[in-house]
Amino acid sequence: MDRFLILFVFAISLQPCFLQEQDIVCYFFKEFCRYKCHCNRPCEDDFKCSDDDKCQSGWFGYRCQYQDLAVFNATLTTNPLGMNISWLTDQNDYTCNTANDLKSVTVTWPVLKAIPLSWTRVTVNEPQSLSNVELQFTREGTAEKSSCLNETFSEVNNKTLDRRCNDDVTITSLTLSGNLSSLCSFYISGGRNIAYGQHASQSSDWTLSRLVFRADVAVDGNTNSIMEVGSCTHTEKEIAPSWNLTLQSNYVIKRFTIYNRGDGHEERLQGFVINTYDENRARIGYYEDRSECPSGKWSLQCGKLCPASCPKTCDRDTGACNTVCFGYSNPPQCDTVCASGKWGINCRNTCNNGCFEGKCNIRTGLCDKGCMGYSDAPYCGSECSKDRWGINCSNICSQNCYYSTCDSFTGHCDQGCLSGYQLPDCTRECTEGQWGVNCTSTCNKNCYDKICNPKEGSCNSGCIEGFQPPICTQECVIGTYGRNCLFNCSSLCVNAECDPVKGACNKCPSGYEGHACDIKTFSLELNSFGIGFVVGTLALVLVIIALLLNKTLVFHWSQRTESLAVRTNLQLKECPNYDYVTDTAHQPDDVNNEYETTSTNKCYEDVLANSPYDCINVT
Repeated sequence: MDRFLILFVFAISLQPCFLQEQDIVCYFFKEFCRYKCHCNRPCEDDFKCSDDDKCQSGWFGYRCQYQDLAVFNATLTTNPLGMNISWLTDQNDYTCNTANDLKSVTVTWPVLKAIPLSWTRVTVNEPQSLSNVELQFTREGTAEKSSCLNETFSEVNNKTLDRRCNDDVTITSLTLSGNLSSLCSFYISGGRNIAYGQHASQSSDWTLSRLVFRADVAVDGNTNSIMEVGSCTHTEKEIAPSWNLTLQSNYVIKRFTIYNRGDGHEERLQGFVINTYDENRARIGYYEDRSECPSGKWSLQCGKLCPASCPKTCDRDTGACNTVCFGYSNPPQCDTVCASGKWGINCRNTCNNGCFEGKCNIRTGLCDKGCMGYSDAPYCGSECSKDRWGINCSNICSQNCYYSTCDSFTGHCDQGCLSGYQLPDCTRECTEGQWGVNCTSTCNKNCYDKICNPKEGSCNSGCIEGFQPPICTQECVIGTYGRNCLFNCSSLCVNAECDPVKGACNKCPSGYEGHACDIKTFSLELNSFGIGFVVGTLALVLVIIALLLNKTLVFHWSQRTESLAVRTNLQLKECPNYDYVTDTAHQPDDVNNEYETTSTNKCYEDVLANSPYDCINVT
């Protein structure tokens, strides 16, 4: 079958030399300029943009020759969401961030537009912040974030750093994080167009009036897709049309970019094949376009447009939405949005558990509202450090948590609380009467008012009687008593021992009694002999009374009792009158020799020096 090859712009991007200064200068009237500059105004003689000029949108570099993938089919999101970052991609390195709370910027490309990562450029306003900017990417086909393992750096100037990733990865997103307070510009290199100005040929040239559609117009740097402009190739009607490009040097090619015509008949390029060859003409690469129709069209002649619910991805034969939907649940119509918590192809996937409120982007699965218990929004793949919790790990665990760690979702202290604080989050002190780790201990019953220190259990108000501070579990030491054991036992207590509560002596020495053993006593023990003595004495008293009435007295003292151990001889003499004979004997040095008198009477004195009696009173 006869075919036309219509190749409008054929651009090849490669992994470029690292420093812009290595560019080959492009002079006027030279047959082939190596790279095309994309300045806003015409280039200078050496194709360098004016110092005060900016690059065209989507280009950057020394001569604006590098395509900037940060704005090419890309979507930029910020953390926090919704921040204005127009200054980041305005091609001006002197407009910078003024918001101190910018945590990250993520550049995301559609799944079908994944890009090879080669190198990036970061420009800041404060040179010291360059080393604090981090880059992570999401590989094609995964949701995990990674860092470049084989990375090299080059300083363009003290405020601009180029970072090359040599991992050979294709990515769908790239996140810039760290210290972004002075960030000014961020570029992602899509390479330079090495096809520009190189030798191109094709199997035939088509001519329209005087306009000849030669092979070299596909590499003239002009992407205008209108045929009449004259910047697209076109062959004659052939069975196997072809177009070829020969490079002046060997290159490591990262990607091919082909611009089709845009004024109709786009289907003529369908099914194209790209072959690449090394310097020995050995084929090293092959790509075949397997689509029957250009994107967005269907039918045998590719003349019908895909429905609005899937304007670019319908089935080429039926026009159906290819049986799968991104962010919609009802293929092929694809007009029912995923339910909350679901995302992806036909809404098969569940949002990451770390997404705030369990919600995520219905197409990408990214946690656009932030992460709960994770730090790397919108991906939510990196758990909070053990001492942080909450949305994007913005909260710090209570300092009263054991080991200062807590649950990354709730902030509850999963290892318990330090002494003196209550679960679950250890922010409140123990209630009155409790103390210790997690407040599981009860204040000692011996604490005064049953109140104690919530951390140590020591009794704040001291102890009840009989116990020692600070924790009131030990009784007073021997010799002390009372509240907090502040009082000393009476010195008259035997061994200085007394009741720890009231202070009463446990035992008094002989001859003493009372609470403090401060009352002196004297007792007479009577045995059978003593009883006889008492009876005899009473009889004697009666006799004496009778004699006194007769003013005569004869008294004879008989043998003492054995309990007194000695005999006593008495003499009659004048002495004060006493109402009775005491039955209590006192030691000689304790007896009061002064007695009250009511009448003159007779008494008897002991005539023996060692007698225990000074005087026996009779009436």
